[in-house]
Amino acid sequence: YESELAMNDAPSSSSSSFVGIGTRASNRRGMWRVEDGTRRAGTTLRDAAAIAWRVKYHAFAVAITYVVTLSIFPGVLAEDLRDDAMGDWFPVALIAAFNLADVVGKCVPGVYPAAATAFSPRTMAWATAARVFFVPAFYVVAGWSGVGVVAGGVALTLALGVTNGWYSASVMMTAPKAVSAAECEACGTIMVFFLLSGLTIGAFCGWLWLV
Repeated sequence: YESELAMNDAPSSSSSSFVGIGTRASNRRGMWRVEDGTRRAGTTLRDAAAIAWRVKYHAFAVAITYVVTLSIFPGVLAEDLRDDAMGDWFPVALIAAFNLADVVGKCVPGVYPAAATAFSPRTMAWATAARVFFVPAFYVVAGWSGVGVVAGGVALTLALGVTNGWYSASVMMTAPKAVSAAECEACGTIMVFFLLSGLTIGAFCGWLWLV
């Protein structure tokens, strides 16, 4: 009889282990407790708007970075920059140079973490906005010929790739540091939203060169 009472009073091992795991995981991540049915941080529009406001410079920077990049790459490199000596290989060389420079730019904050925090978020936003001058620069170089278009095209393409990789990687790395641990997941979602928005707008702007 006493053994039966002990079995009835003791909670089941499966349920206790489930609650314990859920509690530890939620506390470790800084989220709301799982077992009491409350929501996670950043799951309402008000929370999302508040988080987006705290990372507004990061979000703007990643969006405008890809707007400018996709406005130029790959359409301008493939269609507008021409060299008679290299022929069809010139656009191929420019696209390869951009991808190589982009990889190098993305590796810089990982190899040298100080490069990701070298500028304040506001300064980084201004730096990414200044990349809009790549558009008239490529427009001017597209009217050149001979050595001028080769040297100017390669230089601009390398600068476009390095800044694209460096700026985008830096703001994506530093944005979660501007919010609390409980808001990091929502912050990441917001940053991805602005990144995809920049890609979409940039791809649309790439068609404007054909007008």
